[in-house]
Amino acid sequence: MHRHVCTRLLTTQRLEKPAGVTVGHAGRSRESAAYAETCQDAACAQGSIRAPSGALPHRLRMSAVPLERPHRFASPLTAQKSWSPQAGSRVDNAIRRFAPEFAQIKSTAAARETEGEQPDAAIAGLVEQGFGRLSVPREFGGDGLLPSEVLAVLVALARADSNIAHAFRPHVNAIESAFLSQDANTNWIYAQAAQGRIFGSGSNERHGAVSRVSSTITRSPSGDRVLNGTKYFTTGSLFADWTSASGVTEDGTVEVFFVPTDAPGVTVHPDWGGFGQRGSGSGSITFAGVRLDEATTRRVEQQATGVQEVIFAFWQLVLLAVEVGIAQSAVDDAVAYVRARDHNFSHGLSASPAEDPVIQSVIGEASSLAFSAESAFAHVTRLYDQVHGIPTDSPEYPAALTRLSLSVFQAQAVIVDATLAVTTKIFDVGGATEIERRSALDRHWRNARTVAQHNPHRFRVREVGSTLLTDSEPDYGWGRPGQ
Repeated sequence: MHRHVCTRLLTTQRLEKPAGVTVGHAGRSRESAAYAETCQDAACAQGSIRAPSGALPHRLRMSAVPLERPHRFASPLTAQKSWSPQAGSRVDNAIRRFAPEFAQIKSTAAARETEGEQPDAAIAGLVEQGFGRLSVPREFGGDGLLPSEVLAVLVALARADSNIAHAFRPHVNAIESAFLSQDANTNWIYAQAAQGRIFGSGSNERHGAVSRVSSTITRSPSGDRVLNGTKYFTTGSLFADWTSASGVTEDGTVEVFFVPTDAPGVTVHPDWGGFGQRGSGSGSITFAGVRLDEATTRRVEQQATGVQEVIFAFWQLVLLAVEVGIAQSAVDDAVAYVRARDHNFSHGLSASPAEDPVIQSVIGEASSLAFSAESAFAHVTRLYDQVHGIPTDSPEYPAALTRLSLSVFQAQAVIVDATLAVTTKIFDVGGATEIERRSALDRHWRNARTVAQHNPHRFRVREVGSTLLTDSEPDYGWGRPGQ
């Protein structure tokens, strides 16, 4: 079921490859356990692989891809522990690999914000360098990073521009869901991501209730199944090649599909009206008689119990990665602002703002709050890797899942509160010039507040308290009736 299996499981169990099991393109066989323990691709480990030839321009269409179901122990990263020295070097290598893109993105973030520009060119550049395949297994043309490693790189991107990191949220979610689900779409999602195609989000509706869908799937006069409806909060879909889409059938069943964003009848609208995350490719999508045929769309299977709960945790961790990056970026900008000032307040304790003890204290407090967010995030992502490696049928899995969910909720409270505090505190280091629109320093708070509105953490900390006080099982995601 899971891509990663902890070393302890590999050393205590004898793994036999079932007859006929194949993994990868064109039926390439993998002796799963032996391959996992021996395959170390130096080029991948050093982050030197680039997007396959022909992966750009961006919106390339689906190609035929074998759909063999990969073996659960097939990944070459199986035997590696999370956050080992090698794991840490992979994060460093990935960040160095994208350093030119991150630097360019950071230097133009404020201008994009004030001018209302979408980051099309920045996202295209990242895709060209292979950002969209970081977590795709190596045997499928990706870099094979662990979830915690991908999230660490996402923090670095959010530090440059949180809008762009948030725009990739549906994409990394789709790949992680493929890792965990191991269903008929898994190999196809790997292949699409490896070839430079991006997944967006188009399953949400304005009422916000996950169990109520007003979009419909009906039969057209010609007999085709067609999707009609409007979706909102479509993060990343403005830049995506594929978007998720859901509709209710005539018998009341909700079905979910991946649909090409350039398919006839699909219109992506850049009409996101929030005060934050305005460059995340969100808005609405209209589906008008979109044909749902096997040649152009992919039906998404229902995830099994136990897998879905882990996916919920990962979705939240991606949002927290964005929050941590915002906190870091706010501190960066505050430090740069103070260093550039050549005069202090009339009540200042030093002629130089950078040498003023009061301003130094503010910067120190903001930096410490950002550090607390980083630390909580590092802890919970390591825990995610551990739970990610436990088979769902293991006796230890239920307790591990509960621990993970509570830890994600706790980290959410720490990180959201710390980030909102940082993005407010930075305004204590300057005067009127700090609030000039061209500086766009207010974007940090607006972006942090907007991301925090996803799954409000006040409800999550109540789940923590309820579980601790009553021994009740926490609500792992968004599955309660009527919600």
